Amino acid sequence: GNCSKLVFDVEYEKGTTVPTQLFAKIPFPLEGKTFSDRMASSVMQSGAELMEINTSRLLESRLPFPIPRYLFGDISNETSNWILITERIPFGQTEGGRRFDPAYDKMRDFELKGSTSDYYNILIKIGAQMAGWYKAEKLAPITTLDKFFENAALRGPEGYGCRPENSGLSDSEFNAKIKMGADFIECTAKALFPADISNSKFVEIYKAILRTVNAYTAEMTYWCNSKKDYIAWSHGNLNVDNVFFWRSEGQLDVGVLDWGGA
Repeated sequence: GNCSKLVFDVEYEKGTTVPTQLFAKIPFPLEGKTFSDRMASSVMQSGAELMEINTSRLLESRLPFPIPRYLFGDISNETSNWILITERIPFGQTEGGRRFDPAYDKMRDFELKGSTSDYYNILIKIGAQMAGWYKAEKLAPITTLDKFFENAALRGPEGYGCRPENSGLSDSEFNAKIKMGADFIECTAKALFPADISNSKFVEIYKAILRTVNAYTAEMTYWCNSKKDYIAWSHGNLNVDNVFFWRSEGQLDVGVLDWGGA
């Protein structure tokens, strides 16, 4: 992820139902080996931490599936430091009749503790539920959500960077990247591609199409987000590494983590 993660246990002076096994996120230090990572998260991805904290503090009780119990979150607009504290998910353990799967990584589906289709079907199901509840205003009135989360349908063309000139990567950056892509197809990994693709004629077509796509990047992004009927509040990266699975009486169920893309 794009931040530091901490696990810790606490004790309370008085009896309470508040979790004692906790998990926290904080930004990387702005120094040494994590300097560039911190710049990426605090500058290039600025705002993701606000979306995650807002999801936890505002929607924990309203979503159609569990998320980790929220305890505390705060952000400094002066320093870009922030913190989020939630309950810790007991990956790989059994609690209260629920047997939790271990934490998974992307692209390692062979590690899933069951049928791959079962896991991805439930992800699709809760993603659809989330979108449906948003449209039905069961999460909250849409005008209320718009105060705390960006509604892509409300951004005009200028908000996406539409302009008369190229709205994508600069020519120098695009040329460097497209050269790597072409070399990968024609040389580095040629054996992976069919003969009608790994040849110079196809690669020239490929480069021309991507050059046009790059030039109109902002315009295409604006068009894709311009019709509110096709816009719904969502997670942004609903994959196996951003959720937690468990089984109760053999039935697979799921909760969701990491809401920076909400």
